Amino acid sequence: MHGVTLSVGEIVELLHRLKEHMQPHLDALKREIRASPAIQADETGWREDGINGYIWAVSTPTIRYYEYHHSRGGEVVKELIGEDFGGVLGSDFYAGYNIHQGLHQRMPGFISYAMDMTSKSSIRTMSNSCDGPRR
Repeated sequence: MHGVTLSVGEIVELLHRLKEHMQPHLDALKREIRASPAIQADETGWREDGINGYIWAVSTPTIRYYEYHHSRGGEVVKELIGEDFGGVLGSDFYAGYNIHQGLHQRMPGFISYAMDMTSKSSIRTMSNSCDGPRR
């Protein structure tokens, strides 16, 4: 691109420098998230080069914060929201969120919800959901 060649190592080094430069801003975002009266947290798998990892998301009404971790364990929850978070944590039913001992609102994850809503027991067919056409 434009005659500039960069090795993978150079790109990695630039990303490390960028993270170091941005760390005070990232820390400020975490402090703001931890001060929020409510946080929504979620995680999703991110497999790269055959190695499992997870993208963790922590959100408030005004902030979306994402971090990559090799672990899906509860310690990541503690690291993201802090040990003394006093607001309400919203999450799915994944056991890793049990590490939070404060107020907790649980709801099924979207995929779990979608699978449940499309199960045969949840679908009402036309024959048993209405009385038929009006005459």
